[in-house]
Amino acid sequence: MRKIIGVATLGVLIALAGLACESQEFVSAKMYVQQGDLEAAEKFFLQALEVPAEATNALIPYLLAGQVYAQQKRYQEMNEMLDEALRRNPLQKYQGHMIVELVENTRQVQWQQEYQRGANLFNEIAISIIVVAMRLEKFSFRIFSNFRKDFSLSIPLDF
Repeated sequence: MRKIIGVATLGVLIALAGLACESQEFVSAKMYVQQGDLEAAEKFFLQALEVPAEATNALIPYLLAGQVYAQQKRYQEMNEMLDEALRRNPLQKYQGHMIVELVENTRQVQWQQEYQRGANLFNEIAISIIVVAMRLEKFSFRIFSNFRKDFSLSIPLDF
């Protein structure tokens, strides 16, 4: 019985040690994200993508996509990395969710933000056009009112 418990404990420790091993490049990339240095983070994420021991780690391209490319509005590269995350391991879990769910959510959120930004820009432009049109209307009303007065004084309209 003691032997079984010892073997089981050893197995759990080995599994935990394997999960905790992240490449130096990946750890550095996450550190640079926390510091707000996205240029350095990108460099180390890209290096981490090439580490053989990280070949099935979907978090590397997922975090590169969401924490670097999405923040910089580099959507084509973001989508390429999200595709890479799905290719590497769509069932990998991160913060209680599978990568496949997180990828779909990331794309949806980014699309909604860009859609909202476009809608806000459209509304701002529409309001500006309305304001300009109202000013032109007041200006043209004054011009035509004065023109009508001047015209009626200078030319008799006897029929």
